[in-house]
Amino acid sequence: MSKLFDPKFYSSLQGEDAVQARLSGMMPIMDIADQIFFVDVRIGELRAKDNFLATPIDLNNGGHFDSVKKEHLYLYNKKTQSEAIIPADPSTLLDDKNLVVIRFPTAYALDPIAAARLNQKDERAYLKQYPMVMFRKAEVMPLTPELVSQITGIKLPANEQRNKPNVKPSNIKKKSRGI
Repeated sequence: MSKLFDPKFYSSLQGEDAVQARLSGMMPIMDIADQIFFVDVRIGELRAKDNFLATPIDLNNGGHFDSVKKEHLYLYNKKTQSEAIIPADPSTLLDDKNLVVIRFPTAYALDPIAAARLNQKDERAYLKQYPMVMFRKAEVMPLTPELVSQITGIKLPANEQRNKPNVKPSNIKKKSRGI
């Protein structure tokens, strides 16, 4: 494997080495559910390294951004290696075993140099607040109604309520056959 895409090599780049690698044109990478993605803050995307057919993860318009925690939450489809498409009935998301929630930091932390350039600010000022990290691993979490609601803004019933049949009690007594 070329060191260009080797997570161990990227992980070894720390401090000034990471800054120099980024300034020389290397893009940071992120492991999302065992798939490597290029972090391209300039165009606001995470692109799968080995799957050019996968729809890139849109950092600007997808998922949920928590401005207090400064992190992104996305519904992620492990099979398609892309952001999950929310169906008309979001409660069906919980039944899809390929779906998980991924969490990762803000674009400023993912690539402070590109973020500074986009905002026409001093790169070193951004690097003081967000050290350059060339390799990250996104946190992968199982789907829960709470996380789906947080990302989609649609309130889903808890699992216990979701799985109960929707049967109304009947006041009609069954007649005995008298056998």
